[in-house]
Amino acid sequence: MSKQPTSPQVPDSDWAHANPYLQRYLATHAAAGNRLAELLDDNRYLLYADIPRFARALATHAQDHPVSRLFWRTFASLNATEIPGERAEVLRSIAARDERAAAQVLNTFPERPSRTLWTTALPMTFHRIFRGHTHSVLSAAFGTTPDGILWLATGSADHTVRVWDAASGEPVGSPLTGHTGEVRSVAFGTMPDGTLLLASGSSDRTARVWDAASGVPIGLPLTDHSRGVNTVAFGTLPDGTVLLASGSDDDTVQWWDAVSGNPFIPPLMDHAAWVRSVAFGTLRDGTVLLASGSDDGAVRRWDAASGEPYGNPLEGHTGWVSAVTFDSPSNGTDLLASGSSDHTVQQWDASTGRPFGPPLTGHNGGVNAVAFGTLFDGSRLLASGSSDGTVRLWDAELGTSVGLPLTGHAGAVNTVAFGTLPNGILLLASGSDDQTVRVWDPASAGHSGSFASNEDDDEYLYYEELAHRETMGFKVNKLAFGTLSDGRLLLASGSDSGARLWDAISGEPLDSPNIFGEVSSMSFGYIEKDTLWLACTSAEDRMMRLWNATSSVPVGSHPADQMETVGLTFGALCDGTVVLATLDEVERAVHIWKSGELYRTLPVHAKPLGMVTFGTLPDGTLLVASGFADKTISVWNVISEELSLRITDLPGPVNTVAFGNLPDGTLLLASSSDDNDHAVQIWDAATGQLFQPIIGHTRDVNAVAFGNLSDGTLLLASGSDDKTVRVWDVASNSLFGLPMTGHDDIVNAVAFANLPDGTLLLASASNDVIVEKY
Repeated sequence: MSKQPTSPQVPDSDWAHANPYLQRYLATHAAAGNRLAELLDDNRYLLYADIPRFARALATHAQDHPVSRLFWRTFASLNATEIPGERAEVLRSIAARDERAAAQVLNTFPERPSRTLWTTALPMTFHRIFRGHTHSVLSAAFGTTPDGILWLATGSADHTVRVWDAASGEPVGSPLTGHTGEVRSVAFGTMPDGTLLLASGSSDRTARVWDAASGVPIGLPLTDHSRGVNTVAFGTLPDGTVLLASGSDDDTVQWWDAVSGNPFIPPLMDHAAWVRSVAFGTLRDGTVLLASGSDDGAVRRWDAASGEPYGNPLEGHTGWVSAVTFDSPSNGTDLLASGSSDHTVQQWDASTGRPFGPPLTGHNGGVNAVAFGTLFDGSRLLASGSSDGTVRLWDAELGTSVGLPLTGHAGAVNTVAFGTLPNGILLLASGSDDQTVRVWDPASAGHSGSFASNEDDDEYLYYEELAHRETMGFKVNKLAFGTLSDGRLLLASGSDSGARLWDAISGEPLDSPNIFGEVSSMSFGYIEKDTLWLACTSAEDRMMRLWNATSSVPVGSHPADQMETVGLTFGALCDGTVVLATLDEVERAVHIWKSGELYRTLPVHAKPLGMVTFGTLPDGTLLVASGFADKTISVWNVISEELSLRITDLPGPVNTVAFGNLPDGTLLLASSSDDNDHAVQIWDAATGQLFQPIIGHTRDVNAVAFGNLSDGTLLLASGSDDKTVRVWDVASNSLFGLPMTGHDDIVNAVAFANLPDGTLLLASASNDVIVEKY
């Protein structure tokens, strides 16, 4: 690798002109020589590498490297194209959103000339949502059929048990009905002949056993409990006897032979309060134990064969014990974990009963569920679900948290369970009061390792099939840049739930103006010397409001406050005087304000659509333009009040208008309408000459904006319903780089701004905001 020549454009190796053998096989050799981290450091290699071979090398030689997790998140997209620029866009957009540490070290220049500064998008969590229950999901369990298919069973307060194909998310058969109360627990068990059993426990005081394949009940309901059944679990003794245990609000643990349904031993009555959880586990010496957790705060262990207590109760929790689970690895300590209403998880040495490390803290609510799972590389994970709505992952051996909490549920998490697909992929399921089941990829969701290696590339694709991102809950539809007197650049974003302010460079949120409801327009301007103001209009009441952009303190009244304003923008006369244009829907006029006084009123001929923009001719003349529902655009000379240009016969109502200046000062006007070509049209704003349309989007264009590079080159950005942002070199009518694909919904707004050194920034908005640097 050290002998690979470098490119004169970048300090890294020149992989674009590397021997094809290196592009294909270098990762394999690097892994064999324990030098794979060097390829992750020199990450432009990913733009030219054989992606499946790189994946197999990384899977068998896991790297604790920020680009490693990014690679797994983007595997399917990288593998779908061999175009380096497209791979660069994939890596950049996902890194900015999901792997911020990787974004800092990612080098994709010159294949992608821009750099993503920041985004408001929430990180992608890799999970799939299973919907079907009509009430809280209280329990979940994985089971494997005789032919190797992984199923997931879930129990709900809607009185049903549902079975799902864990890989596809499709229901297996109809819901299992019969319980007359909420189903608080489900568990799979396997008979000696391989028959898959499913047990359920309910608040109706019964436990039921089902043939999992047919959904037919096996025997009669088990009715020995006198109060609701909270938990059920299967276990197998060394002689093959299959047991079913249950715990109840009657403070007892019941024990049955799962085949006959007969009691195996008398009820265990040592707990002094409700039994909330039971679990079987096999120690490395072959001893089968049953653990139980109770509202009395204790965890008790029992010899499963005899029903005799196994050691003393495990005490340490200060609340009730909601969950217990075993982990018995081939080597290492036999572990027992418990979760409690005291917000903690405690691990214990299952054999000795001694605590295995200090309590695991981090949840802000009671811990309702715990489960162990093992990754392909042998790493042992512990998952916990809490009333705080999150799932947390822990390194079971180190007792440390792994990654960020898994978020997405809109209610308490009542259950967690691990299961392994036939190809070795580990899944994590969680169920919540929000009536959903979510299946996560715990490797990419929180673990720093990588995934199981397999020659079948489709098995890698499963991870991206699990991709799911929670949005911020609102649609961002307006953007505006503004520069403070000290040179700091601000970005304002307007959404259907108000306005927000950001530091445009760092993405740090700032104190935001107090506006509620949908923002219909926004603009920055200096009404007073050295004081930057932000003006916004609300779609709710169509009133204009002004704030001090530094403090977000509202300004006093403005004459425009009394008008029904649907659009606004700031501009400057040739002498530098700042003016404000407001678009009045009732009076059908563009009002120009100077120093708080009405300066000009420009009548409009049709219903305005909320867009108004200023542009300056080479001689300093200020123009203002607006687009209308009758498929026209009007342009006025602000000084003379004359209608200087009217563009008619557009393909549809006008979506957006913007002015921009070529290096020689020529003022251009750009617009888009709903049409079959999804084009951006450009005119000479002085003469009305129509230039060649810009075509490339595959759906309607919602927003356009002009910006100038430091050398004067005029760029045009366009955002579309096709979820992309495209940047165009206006002079050549060609794409400037590849389309930006970081948004996962329609793009509603774009805006450019220049830093003092001439660097050009581009912001784009969908249900998030992304800021790029050129």
